[in-house]
Amino acid sequence: MLDRLQQAELIERRPGETDRRHVHVHLRPRGRALEKRVRPMVEAAYARLERALTPAEWRALYGALDRLVDVRTAEAAHHAHAGVRKAVAARRTALRRRLGAAPPVKPMAAGARTGRRRRAEETIVSALDRLRGSITPLPTPFTADGAAVDEAALRRLVEFQIAGGSHGVSCTGTTGEPTSLTLAERERVIRVVVETAAGRVPVLAGTGSNNTAESIALTRYAAEVGADAVLVVAPYHVRPSQDGLFAHFRAVASAVDLPVMLYNIPGRAGVNVEPATQRRVREACPNVFGVKEANVDFAQVSRDLDVCGRDWRVFSGIETLCFPMLALGGAGHVSATGNVAPREVAALYDLAAAGRWDEARDLHFRLLALNEVLFIETNPGPVKLLLGEMELCQPTVRLPLASPSPASVTRIREVARAGTGSCHEARPRPARRSRARRVVVGDDDRLRTVDGAEIDPAAVRWLPPRTPLVLGLALNYADHAAELDFKNRPDHPILFIKNPTSLVGHRAPVVRPDGVEYMHYEGELGVVIGRPARKVRRGAALDYVSGYTVCNDVTVRDFVENFYRPPVKAKGFDTFGPIGPWVVDAADVAHPEALAVRTWVNGELRQDGNTRDLIFDVPALIEYMSDFMTLPAGTIISTGTPRGISNVVPGDVMVVEVEGVGRLENTVVAEKHAERAPD
Repeated sequence: MLDRLQQAELIERRPGETDRRHVHVHLRPRGRALEKRVRPMVEAAYARLERALTPAEWRALYGALDRLVDVRTAEAAHHAHAGVRKAVAARRTALRRRLGAAPPVKPMAAGARTGRRRRAEETIVSALDRLRGSITPLPTPFTADGAAVDEAALRRLVEFQIAGGSHGVSCTGTTGEPTSLTLAERERVIRVVVETAAGRVPVLAGTGSNNTAESIALTRYAAEVGADAVLVVAPYHVRPSQDGLFAHFRAVASAVDLPVMLYNIPGRAGVNVEPATQRRVREACPNVFGVKEANVDFAQVSRDLDVCGRDWRVFSGIETLCFPMLALGGAGHVSATGNVAPREVAALYDLAAAGRWDEARDLHFRLLALNEVLFIETNPGPVKLLLGEMELCQPTVRLPLASPSPASVTRIREVARAGTGSCHEARPRPARRSRARRVVVGDDDRLRTVDGAEIDPAAVRWLPPRTPLVLGLALNYADHAAELDFKNRPDHPILFIKNPTSLVGHRAPVVRPDGVEYMHYEGELGVVIGRPARKVRRGAALDYVSGYTVCNDVTVRDFVENFYRPPVKAKGFDTFGPIGPWVVDAADVAHPEALAVRTWVNGELRQDGNTRDLIFDVPALIEYMSDFMTLPAGTIISTGTPRGISNVVPGDVMVVEVEGVGRLENTVVAEKHAERAPD
């Protein structure tokens, strides 16, 4: 009986939909009166599955819900299930829009202002520590037919940004095609991004629209699910006055204690948010901390900082103006280029923040061609094209946007191949033939030339060690053997030779072959032989070791039928042998017999082993191998992997760490994308 229940269920179906969506409405128990009012509406809703309700019916239903449901016009997010926001707030807004009446915004009580301002200021102080630098505006990935949001791809994009070093991510902004998303889709995208980021980087949720009530509802939703801040765009199409802009921003910002960034984009909104208006909003709302200026009028940035104060956080929304805005005192940038070159776009801010302006300027010009070509057609079409070729997401955009023309596609690919690439490791195009320079790594892990000049890590291409021979070990950890259902330990080392063309360095892409089902990493300690070793006894074996490095023995499981005889094809593909980033002198590794070996994929720990658990330790391996062959100087022995292997796909970032030796990072890319990569 409804007088005993705390919730009733309404099922709604709109014309053209094939699925039923359940909306849970939490009701106040009011006995028989409640049952008499609500039960007929519930029964009527079930009876109308094949048609939408008329405006009059919606008016009657929501009129009752206003009185009976524990949800108010502007407070649905705080007291009800997500379904209430969709069935009550969104539908009521849509109904009133049709009927010509805007939903009221509940005014804040005057006595609550002081406490609220204090809480908001405390929130802002905490948030400002993180809200700076490169905040990448994510595109919204769709399925191939554009019918739905591809949540798996969205999670990959977030992980790719975090692995690439971005200082934050933004979603459902201009790059996220918000006007092509339903309100439910925008909410879902925000939730997925917040959940995936999991506090590792701040999330800036785009919650603005040209409807103030809708912006308030979406902003409150972002606060509820844990977004770190919101981005509120100037209302587009309607071209409000400066007073109207002020009232709109104040209404949205006053609805939450969450940090709010204004978004000024005159080219799309049709109106400019003047510096004086920004100052009015800042003075009225303590949680408004800055503005994203997508404004080609570069002089306005100076006026923003002059009028609003030097601590007003101005973020560039124009890719080619990121460096100049930093030079003026900008707090960072929200650059679509970060989607395909996150490390470089983040480095631009880092270099400027460190006062390394010459290096930042050089990086600005290296990024210039890519910045320009990504806007050869309307954003995010070109960005999605490159992300599609990386197999991070489908290149699909929704109407009224269209995919880039064939001529534009050719140009985009040319720039991506020639300059800053699309796998977060951009290699700048030199003006003249470059030559290799000897680089040393200091105790602080900084890179320098032999004469002491510091080098930008983004300008370095890491190479694998020169080696005449790489020998790998299969099943050399008991827990890994058990993971593969081998019940008995091998009675001798199981060796294989790693193909020399498979070797790549730190941060080089690892190519996943088309059509394979299961490709996995194997994090391992690499042992470097310093002089020819022949018939070496165990007690003297370590005297032949000159150093240690980190190896990732990438393998395609599809081709492994017998682990005692691993086939060349399983481990011999080009790029399947990342080694590096350097070789550490043996004298600097005190206990090679007890080193932690760990592997992360997209920041998640997958392998956690220790060389103390090797079935055949380093001296035993050298003794065994040198008994029947000479190990040339420079030979690398990849000593085997602990348990924890798993499938990796394009976009995944693998990081192997050997305690006291180093961290080796490589990103998986698709074969068809690698075929277009420069040599």
